[in-house]
Amino acid sequence: MDLRDYFIESFERAIPMTRKSLENLRAGLRLVVDMNFDNATYIVDLKSLWEKEGEKSASIEHTGKLEDAIRKAEQEYKTINQRGDIQARYSVRVKIGRAATHIPEEHWKSLTTIHAV
Repeated sequence: MDLRDYFIESFERAIPMTRKSLENLRAGLRLVVDMNFDNATYIVDLKSLWEKEGEKSASIEHTGKLEDAIRKAEQEYKTINQRGDIQARYSVRVKIGRAATHIPEEHWKSLTTIHAV
């Protein structure tokens, strides 16, 4: 197989996946337009910076406001690690249809009780 054949075959294999990806994006866009973000399902993960020393990370799924989801995850982290502060990396996602999509830090950082690491 020469280089031209390789690329032709590669592009032809990618077309169905690209079509499916475009369909998913269009479906997601339709969902977001009508989505109530004050009653969405959020997933907040707090990955402990001290897992190697035995601390546990926290992960919650919460339907409601983003601020409440973050507070719930922070409380869970403090409870399971028996500490009053948070030393963790945050990961915040929202469910859009069946997919959980990451939310950029600038949209949630101010809602945390600490400056996110």
